[in-house]
Amino acid sequence: MATEKDDRLKQLIQTLESDKPAPDFTGRVMQEIRTEQEAVISPALKALLQGNAVEKPAADFTTVVMAQVEEMNQQLDEEPIISKRAWYAIAAFVVAVMVAIGFTSGSASPPPNSVTLSVGRIGNSLTTIFAQVKAIPSLFVITFIAISLLFLLDYLLKDAEPGKKSSNLVTPN
Repeated sequence: MATEKDDRLKQLIQTLESDKPAPDFTGRVMQEIRTEQEAVISPALKALLQGNAVEKPAADFTTVVMAQVEEMNQQLDEEPIISKRAWYAIAAFVVAVMVAIGFTSGSASPPPNSVTLSVGRIGNSLTTIFAQVKAIPSLFVITFIAISLLFLLDYLLKDAEPGKKSSNLVTPN
């Protein structure tokens, strides 16, 4: 049954003639394309386009713009994330905490001129603080220290460029 259908299809294909284009088919298609192009670009549109030619920037346009951008970058005065006043406040707070821990240890006051005992009390206080820090997961402590160091480096090296003296770095006289 399938072979009968295939045979009939082959016979039909052989009896039909292939489509042949008219002898002037290519010429008519090309004429149609030219007509469409001329319709799209009318004389009025062509005159308007020729009258308003593409503007070209000046030869030194890029140089002028880049000079202005560099000038604007130099004018921007970047302030550090943590100001000097904040660093002094943080340092004062740390010192105050250390002094408070030293005075609140609960032992009798050291004899006068006893630097060794004072340092020992501060050492004992630091031991208690570090013992409490051990209760915090080490990943948090390491992260806190790393972020603190990055902030400190950012502050100190913010405007340090090769050949330029940084205003944030302390230099010996």
